[in-house]
Amino acid sequence: MTPDEKDSRIEIGHSMLKLTNNLRTIALQRPNDPEAQRRAQAAVDLYEQAAQSNPFPQITQPRQPAKIHQPVNVVYSLPTEIYQAIIHCIVANYSEDIYLGYGTMTERRLHLRRERADTLAALACCCRLFQELVEPYLYKHPRSEKLVANSHSSWLFRFSLAIEPRRADLVKSLTLQWDEGEGVMEYWAEIAHLCPNLNRLTIADNNWESSRPMDVQLGKLFAACPNVTAFSFNCFILPEGDVFNDLAANTEQQFNTFAQQLKYLTLCTSEQWILKRVLPYQFPNLKSLFLHCIDRSDDKVLSKKLPELAIQCPSLERLSVGDVQIFRVQHLLDACKIWGPTLKAIYIDEIDDVFGPDGRGSCPNPITRILRHLPVLGELHAGPSVPNYVCDLDAIACYSPRLKVLNLDGTFQHGDFLPTDANDKRKYRDFNMKPTPELNGAMTRLIDAHAETLHKLRINNNYDVNTTVLNILKKAKNLEDVQMPFF
Repeated sequence: MTPDEKDSRIEIGHSMLKLTNNLRTIALQRPNDPEAQRRAQAAVDLYEQAAQSNPFPQITQPRQPAKIHQPVNVVYSLPTEIYQAIIHCIVANYSEDIYLGYGTMTERRLHLRRERADTLAALACCCRLFQELVEPYLYKHPRSEKLVANSHSSWLFRFSLAIEPRRADLVKSLTLQWDEGEGVMEYWAEIAHLCPNLNRLTIADNNWESSRPMDVQLGKLFAACPNVTAFSFNCFILPEGDVFNDLAANTEQQFNTFAQQLKYLTLCTSEQWILKRVLPYQFPNLKSLFLHCIDRSDDKVLSKKLPELAIQCPSLERLSVGDVQIFRVQHLLDACKIWGPTLKAIYIDEIDDVFGPDGRGSCPNPITRILRHLPVLGELHAGPSVPNYVCDLDAIACYSPRLKVLNLDGTFQHGDFLPTDANDKRKYRDFNMKPTPELNGAMTRLIDAHAETLHKLRINNNYDVNTTVLNILKKAKNLEDVQMPFF
């Protein structure tokens, strides 16, 4: 334990001792209240247990209650249902706002969530009734930004679960901080073990980079989460030293069991961590996979392994490849052949080998080629670095089933790649903001083919469409969101 860690633990110990003695004082004030006695004893037990492995101060005697103290009986002037309705208005859309795996909340929404949480916490401090009414909303999705900010908050969170066991049953999601400090991850495993209804787990890292092997600690954490089906790992593990050594048999089994129970997996980490700690395991129940690979190897190892990953995840319904060039088209095609019967949504941010060394596409028309292998696809998202052709629009109209969501952010291109600069092989001719009969005809055919099912349509604004496309949009009766330029 480093000197800084020791100072932090001493500070945590003082905070926990203060809270423990406050509960002991309340127990002295209410000798006939069994709940007050239970909370005080639970606090003492937790403190003594933690003090065995941490530099906590010696437990002291609590403050004695004043002799003239008399418990106050609160009389509520309104029916409980009225208070419930008021609190429900405060928490409306709060507990269900968290969506794991795709995108982030806007700063405004995050600010509003913090304000609501502060209001709920203030209400919980008012009286026992408000506490019981508010706690289901406070503990269902604890304020993750506080829990990952420092270890102090996580210890106090553990304290709150110890004195009121009902709170642990309310917890549905946790965001934990990746911390290499002594015993920290084991402490998180203890917290997770207390929460039988926990189904979402996120591991974040404020420092972003780590080079210390933490597989044993991760295995214990996974074993403490038997009901977790959604897991997000956001940490860049440096491939240094023995960080990727083979796992012990017990840890290997813990990783394997955890993989088999997952339905939603989000990975924002190094390529080596994915290859060593994800690819070897079977994910038979996985429905959604988001891959954001921080580093890029020149030999595209992860890309080559994509078909193997498809075999490991045979039931995948959503695939998102975000922010980096990690896949070659052929490897993605081979994987789509395996996922074809189940894959309903695909997001491709960038494909590496669309542009060949001569400026021409080494694998042209990637969207067209991919669609041929995805017969049940309902959502197609192509990022700004994935080029689009008129033939792609026709392929979307013909090959795919009736789409619900279509998002094409890439530049539409006329014909094939036309290099205009020997030093820049990626320059090509596009429509230059001019509507053409060829493009507008293809867009009209696409919308007409999917009019019955299309809910969302977003097209890159590098060209203008004409009134023919505007008129065909009338056939899309279920269209809720449309974003495209009009001439």
